[in-house]
This record gives sequence, structure tokens and C-alpha cells, in this order.
Amino acid sequence: MLSFIKTGVITRTRGKDGGLVMETTTDYAGLIPRLRALFVEIKPDKVPYLTTKIHQQSATSFFIRLEGIDNMDKATRLKGCDVYAATKDIPDEFLKNRPPDLTGYQVTDRHEGLLGKVAAIESFPGQDMLHIAGDKKEWLVPFVEAYIVKIEPEKKLLTLELPEGFFDML
Repeated sequence: MLSFIKTGVITRTRGKDGGLVMETTTDYAGLIPRLRALFVEIKPDKVPYLTTKIHQQSATSFFIRLEGIDNMDKATRLKGCDVYAATKDIPDEFLKNRPPDLTGYQVTDRHEGLLGKVAAIESFPGQDMLHIAGDKKEWLVPFVEAYIVKIEPEKKLLTLELPEGFFDML
């Protein structure tokens, strides 16, 4: 099964022939032009697309063309969708400081019990955040060693101990 790293989001269309603008973080700006395939999350799936053009517009913005997206209607359907790269396509230099892929792991907190599942690990300047999707709520939780009690890959379980009152702030 493929594992993925979120590399950006499609923020808008450009032109009438299916052009798209993708925003990323500075962590991945050097990676994006190297990718031959991107996976666009059309919930609940990550749909693969071959890239036919990637042009960097600014430090974190790229103009992209995807194979099969050749008109405004098709492009508009992808606006707002998250974009992922398969970890197998990412050079080691971008992966060496990355946290393990915990997507789909059940997340529990020692004080609050079951929180939900890891939807993604998102990179922000300064630190990575766990995007946890619960039944009725979603949270971004700092992915820092101090909060991790244990990671059990065989059970796909992540146990955290978040500071007392953490959820009262949200």
C-alpha cells in the first residue's frame, strides 16, 4: 500500500484549459518540480495524476498542469483539494527529517480517551502537526516528542498525553 506526504493544496484555476495553482510550504518547494505524479485527494480517495507542466511562480506557489485536466470544468472540481506525493517518489533528502507515516492510526489521549484517526501529518513553519479527525470534531495537535506516549505500528495505535486543559482551548 502506498504511503503519502501532503505537499500542498490546489488554491485556484488558471486559464480556460485546465491550469491549476498549487500552494505548498517552503519545506517542499524544492521537491515539487521533481515530481512526475501527484495525488489529488478527492475524498475518500487520492487520485493519481501525471504532471505535464510545473512552473514555480513564487517561493511557495506553483502553476501546474495535470494529464486529463484540460478544461475549466475539470480544473474547478479540484479547487480546494489537498495534494500528496507518494513517499516512494520523494528523494531521501526530503524524507530524512520527516516523522513516520501515521495516517490511519487510531489516536488516544491518556486523559480524554479515543480522539479519532490521524488524517495527515501537516508541515507548518516551526513544527509538524497531527491532523486528527474524530467523529464530530477535527484537531491540529503539535507532533512533538513530549506528547507521544507510544506508537504501536502492529495495532496502528498512537497514544498521546496532551497537557491538561488542551481541549478546553479549542
